[in-house]
Amino acid sequence: MRHLSVPDRATLSNMSPEYGATACLFPVDGATLAYLRGTGREPAVLARVEAYARRLGLWQDGDSPPAVYDELMELDLGTVVPTLSGPRNPDEALALPDVPAALAKALGSYRGRHPRPGRPDPLSPDPPRDPADVPDGAVAIAAVTSCTNTSNPTVMVGAGLIAKAAQARGLHPPW
Repeated sequence: MRHLSVPDRATLSNMSPEYGATACLFPVDGATLAYLRGTGREPAVLARVEAYARRLGLWQDGDSPPAVYDELMELDLGTVVPTLSGPRNPDEALALPDVPAALAKALGSYRGRHPRPGRPDPLSPDPPRDPADVPDGAVAIAAVTSCTNTSNPTVMVGAGLIAKAAQARGLHPPW
């Protein structure tokens, strides 16, 4: 864990509900103090953080004994399936291959409750060219984001690179 930057640790901790955890904790170490120093904390605060972490056994450095776990889990990364979460709740996750069918079902239910004769079919492979004919369910705006983007520059740069690559590969509104 010592190889992760403090902003990356914060991102992983903040996103723990998205990957099914209640919490994600990292030990306090020299990198933590360097981050606090770099963000303008007073030397007295740094000393207090270090003393507190050491007293509670939360401090880790090269002299620290290795962590002891109740259970060790191994994960074959080849079994990980990309998911789409939200929009309101991280528990509303779908495996990416299941998204088209879920969207079709949701749009069918919506159109059943809100019939609009003459509107374009949102699942048609031939999108409308007139902005006035944007179908229900069309993606009008998309973002690669998380609630930690603004505090982690690496994540912001990554989102920008993904968006740039998508645009370079032709992703754009069809109207």
